[in-house]
Amino acid sequence: MAYRTLLAAGVLALLAACGPTASTTTQSASTNAASSALTAQTPESNFLDKAAMFETFEIQAAALAVAQAQAQAVKDYAAASATEHSATLQHINELAQASGIAAPSSDLSDDYQAYLDMLRRANGAGFDSIYKSQQALAYINAAGTYNAFASSAADSPLKQWAQTQVAHLQEGVTAARTLEISP
Repeated sequence: MAYRTLLAAGVLALLAACGPTASTTTQSASTNAASSALTAQTPESNFLDKAAMFETFEIQAAALAVAQAQAQAVKDYAAASATEHSATLQHINELAQASGIAAPSSDLSDDYQAYLDMLRRANGAGFDSIYKSQQALAYINAAGTYNAFASSAADSPLKQWAQTQVAHLQEGVTAARTLEISP
């Protein structure tokens, strides 16, 4: 009898060490699913986050370029860029509010953060070269983001605005490439 009690106690100890019971695991899974549903992004909020991230990067990169660029053409481009992207970021926040979407995050992706880190470490003509290249890449990426949203989103004022911005971003690609080949 003592042997059976000891064996049962050992089995219970092993089961306890194995982790939560099935009902606890099921509860955790449903709690996690509910939490994920609350934080899941809609295509509209995802688009606005990416658009705001692009604008935020452009503003921060422009500030660095105004302070560190060697070529006057780069400084002038950056100053105009900062003004333009600040206005667009403000408009994005207004669009989010009008659409009933939470204000987009101002956090940068790892890629954009790496771009800024590259600029912070650069100096002289190397800075100008890196900034010029990054501008072309950032605009190409943003144009793709806007185009994808404009072609797949449900009809809405946000989609209509995105469609109007696609041509503007393509002009930005051209301007960045022109800057890239300037001395």
